[in-house]
Amino acid sequence: MDSQRCVRTGLHYASEERIQVTWSPDGRIDSLLPGEGEETIWIAPGLIDLQINGGYGYDLNSLPLTFMYFLKESIRNISYQPGFQILNDCLN
Repeated sequence: MDSQRCVRTGLHYASEERIQVTWSPDGRIDSLLPGEGEETIWIAPGLIDLQINGGYGYDLNSLPLTFMYFLKESIRNISYQPGFQILNDCLN
């Protein structure tokens, strides 16, 4: 086997069976085989949290979250940029 390959043995997250994972330096998994040994680490897929709670000063879980509220707040944020003082005065 290529010396650049990485090999790790551990417990499969769902079946709890011992497996051996081999992957290349670029992160691609080459093989999943039955494993041997005493390691007790868990091998599982990576988890990604796609939940979006908000950003840029907006809390998407708070009320009221109407189109007009979002539009007004967006304009207010833009109005703090140089050259938008008149617009900012109208919103306040």
